[in-house]
Amino acid sequence: DVRQPVLGIHSGAGRPARGKEAAVFTGQGVGVDDEETRTLEFVYAVERGLRHRLREQEPVVLAAVEELQAVYRKVNRHRGLLEHGLHGNPDRLNPGELHKAAWEVARAYFDEEKRQAIATFTELRGAGKSSKDLHDVLLAAYQGRVQSAFIETGIHIWGNFDFDGDVLELHDNRQPADENLLNLIAIQTILHRGTAYQLPRQNMPEGSFIAATFRY
Repeated sequence: DVRQPVLGIHSGAGRPARGKEAAVFTGQGVGVDDEETRTLEFVYAVERGLRHRLREQEPVVLAAVEELQAVYRKVNRHRGLLEHGLHGNPDRLNPGELHKAAWEVARAYFDEEKRQAIATFTELRGAGKSSKDLHDVLLAAYQGRVQSAFIETGIHIWGNFDFDGDVLELHDNRQPADENLLNLIAIQTILHRGTAYQLPRQNMPEGSFIAATFRY
């Protein structure tokens, strides 16, 4: 909102102008108290909009001048807001620069999230809620049961999977109608609000090219 100063007119007691009483203009500008109220209204609007767009724990990097950061953190209710933000006016950065700076802040969060997800895979092995079997992971991804999928970087598994008929067909070389089944797992996992991690071989759970933990 842009609020214009309010002008008032009242009759003056000075010398009349051309036979009429001179008008005296008084102004009421936007003061400090009003500016604080407008800032708070703006911050609440951003906070409400953010909560409607994000899942509960999705990480958020706050980019703003220090004064706005402090105000926003007081009203924020999104659990994913990271402790560290980008200080300064973000309007001075283009989207690429802003993304790069934000990623440096968020990297530690994602590294820890990934470490915990791999640890969970190991913990759930005995409970039957994780698997390294390609067919099991494909079916679970389609059914929306995959919480975390771990996919080895640079690997392609060509073939087709009929989800409805539960039929898996694998080929050593890519056929005209084939798709990369690992990519299919990633797509289905994300569509069902799971998380897909692409990892180098040395970081894959138990050295497998595919692994996943299940919600149930």
